Parts: sequence; C-alpha cells; structure tokens
Amino acid sequence: MARFQVVITLVLIGPIFASSIQEDERGEDHSSTGSIFKSNHAEGNDALFQGDINMESWELEDVKKHHVVDKRNVLRSRKYLWTDRIIPYVIDSSLSQAAATIKDALYELEKHTCLRFVPRTYQGNYINYKYLDGCWSRVGKIYWKEAEQEISLGKGCDKKGTIIHETMHALGFWHEQSRPDRRNYVKVLWENIQDGMEDQFDRYSDDYVNTLGLDYDLDSIMHYGKKSFSVDGVKQTLEAIGDPTRDLGGNTLTNADINKINAVYDCGTTSYGWTQWSSFTPCDVYCRKERQRYCYHYGNKKMCGGAVNDYGIESQIIDCTTAECPIPRDGHWSRWSKWGDCSVTCNDGKRERTRKCDDPAPMHGGKDCIGDDILKGICVMPRCRLDFDDTEFTNGNMGMWSAVYSGFKLQWKVTNLPTNKANTGVFSDHTDGKGYYLLMDTASAVAGDKARIESYWMSGGTPQCLKLHYSMHGSSQGSLRVVMKVPGNPEWYILYLTGDQGPGWKYATANVDVTGSYMLAIEAVAGGNWYSDVTIDDIYLDNGPCDCQDTYFQCVTWHSKGECTKNPTFMNMYCKKTCGVCSKYMLKTAMILTQDAQNGHHKESVSPTQHIWKLNVHSAVEPVLVMMMIQAAHTGPTMENVQKAQTT
Repeated sequence: MARFQVVITLVLIGPIFASSIQEDERGEDHSSTGSIFKSNHAEGNDALFQGDINMESWELEDVKKHHVVDKRNVLRSRKYLWTDRIIPYVIDSSLSQAAATIKDALYELEKHTCLRFVPRTYQGNYINYKYLDGCWSRVGKIYWKEAEQEISLGKGCDKKGTIIHETMHALGFWHEQSRPDRRNYVKVLWENIQDGMEDQFDRYSDDYVNTLGLDYDLDSIMHYGKKSFSVDGVKQTLEAIGDPTRDLGGNTLTNADINKINAVYDCGTTSYGWTQWSSFTPCDVYCRKERQRYCYHYGNKKMCGGAVNDYGIESQIIDCTTAECPIPRDGHWSRWSKWGDCSVTCNDGKRERTRKCDDPAPMHGGKDCIGDDILKGICVMPRCRLDFDDTEFTNGNMGMWSAVYSGFKLQWKVTNLPTNKANTGVFSDHTDGKGYYLLMDTASAVAGDKARIESYWMSGGTPQCLKLHYSMHGSSQGSLRVVMKVPGNPEWYILYLTGDQGPGWKYATANVDVTGSYMLAIEAVAGGNWYSDVTIDDIYLDNGPCDCQDTYFQCVTWHSKGECTKNPTFMNMYCKKTCGVCSKYMLKTAMILTQDAQNGHHKESVSPTQHIWKLNVHSAVEPVLVMMMIQAAHTGPTMENVQKAQTT
C-alpha cells in the first residue's frame, strides 16, 4: 500500500463584495440605490451595469470597451422615450402584494409630470413589473419592436423609492453621477472602490449625455449613495466637494428630478407660467452658483419669456459672495489607466499604468494629490517552457488531462470565448486574455451534475505542488474538487472549494507527496443551472512543497541583485525558495496531520456547507489542526495561525 501525505494551501485572490450591503445595514445609506444594491448583491447581480441597469450583451460589451453608452443615450435620442407620454403597464401576479405600492409610486410620478401610467390592454410596448432576481430595469423604451419591458422588483425591492428609481430608468434616465459635469460637484474616491467595479462610476461627455441645462442634483433619487461599491462597506466612494460628510442620493423625487422629467418629455400644464425658482446650487469651482425655474406651457415652452432654453428652463447664474468663495479645493486622482502591455511574451515581466490629478484638479490654494502618477507592476504571461505535467490549454491542447464521460452528465470544454451568461464565469483566460481555458457550462445542468477530467498515472517519490487557477462565481455555485487516486485505496480530496468565490480568477495550491503511483482528477459539481459555471486554467505540477516555491521566474535575477536583503518583505513572500526562507511550520504541521494517514482516508469527508476539506485522521488534536489550517488558508497562512493551531 502506498504511503502518502497531503497538505493543502488555498490563496483567494480577488475582490470581496461588501458594497452597500454593509453600508445599508449600518444605517448609513438611506438612498434608493443603497437598498437596490443591497438586494442585487444578495441575488448575485453585482455585475449589472451601474448596479441596476439590465443591458443586452452587445450593449454591455460596448460599454466595457468604450466606457460610453452611444446606442442607449435617451437624453440625446428621443426615439427611446414614450413619445405619447402614456406608459402601459402590467403588474405580474408574483407582485400582487406589492401592487398598491407600485401604483402609489406611479401616482407620485403622474401628479408631478404629464406622464400617465395606464393598465395595459392591447398596447404592444409596455412595462411589466415582475418579482425576479433583484432590482433592475432597462433604460428607455424598446422602440425598435413591440415588446414587453421587464422591471424586476425582487426581494427587498418593493419600496416606493426603489420603484420610482427603476421606473425612471425605463423612462429614459441614467444615474445622476454619470453626468459630464460630475467632477464639479462630487469627487470619486477610486482607491475605495471594489476592484473591478471602477466602470460603475464611468462619467460620460456632453456628446453622450444631455444634462438638459439642469443643475446637478446631489439629492436625486437617481444618485448613488456615498458608499456605493465600497471596498469594505465603510469607506466612502463618493464625496461632495466642499462637504465631505454630506449624504448623497435620496429615496424621494426632488424638484430637480421632476423638472428633469418635465423637460425631457416636454410636459406642459393648462396653468401657464413659471414655476418657483429652485434653491441656489453650492458654489462651483468658478465661484458661481445657479438656480432655475421651468416654464409650463403646452406647445410653446418659450412663451413665458426670459432667457429660456430649448427645454423650457431658465437659469440664473450669479457670483458667490466673498464669504462663500473661493473655497480651496484639494486635488484628487482620476482612475488609473488600463495596464500597458507586458514587457515579455512568456513567464513574468513588467507593466505600468498612469493617472492624473484632475478629478478634480486642485484650485484656489487646494492641496496637490499625494502619491505617484505612475504605478509599475509585475505581469504574468504563459510559461516559456512547459513540462509534460503542465497544462495551459493553448489552442485547445489538454496536455496530460483527458475527459471522463462514463457516469458524468456534464463535460469540461476548452474555449477562448467569454462565458455566455452574466453574473457567472469569466471573460477570458487567466494570463493575457487571448488564450484558452476549461469551462463547465451549467446552462442545462441540474444540481449535482458533474464534470471530470483525469491525469495520466504518475510516479511519486518527491514532494510536488499542484497549482491551478479557477473561477467559481454565481449565486447557485456548486463545488470544485481535486481528487487523489492511489491504487488499492479509495479516492480522497486534496482540495475542496464550494460556494461563490467572487468574480475573476483565483489561485489555489495543494501539496502532493506520494511514494507510489498516483493519478489526479479535477471534478466540478453544479449547484444549479445557469449561475454556477466553473472555469480552470494554467494547471502546473512543480517540484517541491507548496510552501517552498518561487511565485515569479524573476526571483533568481532579483536575488542576484541583493533584493532578498534590500526588500525582504516582498521577497520572503514571493521568492521563498530562492531567498532560502521556506517556513518550517507548514512542514511540521504536515507531519502532525499525516502521521499514520495510511490507516484510512475517505472521499466523502467534506462538509460543503462549512467550506472545508478534511483528512480522515485519528487523534483528538488533528481535527482542530485541520480547521486551523483552513482558516490560515482563507486568510493567507501566517505563523500566528499555525502556532495557535499547534497549541490548541
């Protein structure tokens, strides 16, 4: 019987979605968007554009490539409006308990505007309010065909403010903070935004967004809260210029929201004349403030006289007093540019990106931005040389792995295309975005369906480290397992991952130390259909234990330049083997965990609900050590974690 020892180390890389869930639970965000983003996060809808906008795949791709909405800017293209000002609607039976609130929200819009919401009878274009997955809507009318237009009011979305917000999207309105003049009123704190969510704060130029000559509205029901998409739910992502602690957004219509609807829909009343002046805006960067009023008149929006614009808005701009202005405005960095090309085509190299101190720029004696305008980083490309047991799936090559068909309803497939569903899967391979990866597509799956690949039979004898990159993102995510097969023994897991791990590629390793022959298998289990795609890429089997590996090929070069001494924090973490600092505690713990392990090990030894993997070991202290090893793996293994385990 073969003797073996197995130790697992898991490193999770990628954003943890806290966003406005934590913010709202702390009672600090009372805006409609705070409630909306909380509901959407709970439903796994973090990838909706700007948090709650449902878009066709071609629209979303266009936005991500160009950071514009050139096909959907209803404020420039009136064909996206409900031009007869009558909006037929249906309330699905799934929302019968929320029907009164929906009607109340629609009445709120009706009583301040010329729009009329009528129960649908025969109309081809109409809004259908349904209980679906989260709170979301399209922007504007589907003008090119007669079609139902869904507004989702899922769990937690039946508040009046939420319904008004989503209905305004359907009427053709984007979020307030995407206006081109945003930087005069709010500061985006890019450093506090969740990684990968920066495009949720895109700002559009005048070519794409027509502000209708209306003032920027910090309290708009369409404005983000000040902590939307926060990296930890505590840090602000938006800050009002001149008043950093001011709340942003609201859950009721403001006068500016009402004026916006009336302006874009050319609303008029039988009582012709001017509305009351709005209150003055805060002083802008040019030490001016502005107020506006709206001319109500059917058919002739300029009849009121005065300096009215084409939308019936008259603005009054005056200089601020010396007591009000100039207000020093500190500069703040814009978002980082995209990373430049990698300096190499294989192994690891260098790349850089830049940013500018113009969001906003410092004015009136304000402070310059603190920090560097250039960021240099390491880029990882496909390996220059692959051993027989390394697989990057280049051009569809499966390497030492082969599919298992018998007894498995799903199959892994090699692809270089994005997964075909939102809120699950990946957009491209792990390295340069141009290669191939392995996908288990769950579009037609049911919970429990599996896909499996197996390696060749290999000979053990020296410690090795299995490394792989994976993605497990989706609200109904299942599990991913790496299985060890040794002749004469039942299979057992050396790696077990379960549940939504967040978007993007992650990295995991597992030590393999087998004295006889063995085979590895990688198996994914669907948690349900649609939102449980699993992907894997770049599988390597390198010599040496996982806790004594170099992360980068450049480690040898850096060591020759004395970096192990000059930069010990970085080098001791990423160049352990070259710098000779391989920690002994993982190996010591491995000995404790695996003593007499040949006495038994079982495949079904994992509790998916606990997100752990476990060996069948036989002493009172060993289960505690297993749990502490897992805790160390999820937080990043530290000496403190393992020492605590050894003394428990």
